[in-house]
Amino acid sequence: AGASPDDSHGFSDLPLSIESLQASCVIAETSAGHVKLSMRSKPGDRAVDVNQLARQFGGGGHARASGAKMDKPMDEARPLVVAALSRI
Repeated sequence: AGASPDDSHGFSDLPLSIESLQASCVIAETSAGHVKLSMRSKPGDRAVDVNQLARQFGGGGHARASGAKMDKPMDEARPLVVAALSRI
């Protein structure tokens, strides 16, 4: 589509505009064939600590905004991330 990685900045915040969602994770494949995870969550009594999820994949951040990079292609990384998300 001709977009650059900078064009996707802020995408991980967009799903949080849906009232029933508590967390989001954008999975993007880099030009090198690796995967970048960008996670965000809402505060409150049902808050999800996305830093715990990011640390499972060697990343970090804080409870409401975290990220990680995976040395895997999208078709291998996506099922791992979806499985981890389903456990929280």
